[in-house]
Amino acid sequence: MAKTRFKSDASAAIYSAVSDLHRAGLINAKTLREYHELCVVPVQKPADKPDDSSPPDCEAPAKGD
Repeated sequence: MAKTRFKSDASAAIYSAVSDLHRAGLINAKTLREYHELCVVPVQKPADKPDDSSPPDCEAPAKGD
């Protein structure tokens, strides 16, 4: 599981406090999601890598021909 990245140390502290308020039942999930969007750096998916198991587009010529 990836570690959550925050926009700043202040954002991490704010999100931690809001998360605690949510666990205590003092704020709802919608409010927690709003703070999540404000404080957490969006995760970018890595670029697709070519599948190494697929055959190559062209084959090397046979040696000795």
